[in-house]
Amino acid sequence: MDFKSDSIIVLLVIFELIQLFVFWIFIRHRYGLSLRQLRRLTEQLAAGLRPKSYYINGPPLVGE
Repeated sequence: MDFKSDSIIVLLVIFELIQLFVFWIFIRHRYGLSLRQLRRLTEQLAAGLRPKSYYINGPPLVGE
């Protein structure tokens, strides 16, 4: 392999890492609020308290 092919591989690896980071940010943003609400709800139920709300705001998959 010459210098050009090594630099292309490095660029592709960097590009893939950037894609993974953006995907992680998207998932964290999309599901973060609803998962926090779900955690709060289950903690209240586990403590024997009546939850203030049963509404989970977010994607339908989390609400199910």
